[in-house]
Amino acid sequence: MDELYGQVLNFSAAVLGIKMVAIHLLTARERMMSKDFSQKEDANATGASISVPLFSMALLAFGPSLADTDRLERIALNNVVNEPYFLAVAVIGGLTGTIPPVTGATLITYFTYARIAHNFFFVSKLTVPRALTYTVGAFSALGLSALALGAKF
Repeated sequence: MDELYGQVLNFSAAVLGIKMVAIHLLTARERMMSKDFSQKEDANATGASISVPLFSMALLAFGPSLADTDRLERIALNNVVNEPYFLAVAVIGGLTGTIPPVTGATLITYFTYARIAHNFFFVSKLTVPRALTYTVGAFSALGLSALALGAKF
């Protein structure tokens, strides 16, 4: 794998992974604040009287709510649907050498920043910027996939 391509791919995978964990922690924070547990038995489980306040403190689950839990779960699902396949194509294309390194690194960078912006706009309920950043990410993914396929035809 080309060194530049590998460094950009490594950065992208790390950033997208951190973003995914941050979204899950934010979802847990909102659940703690609203007492809207995804599994109802969690609220009444043995030790919940100790663990819920501890997790609430660790997640800073006080103050204003940032987003509703349903919206955060949709963001997490959107990430799971879009990001792993992109990273898989990027890794396989990089390992096989079918994706030109500079073009591939550029598309990976566009995708990464578009996905970060998309999540921000999704939480912020800004529809038009969310759609635009989703489109940039989608076209980056399609472009990388086309480059990977182009070597085969």
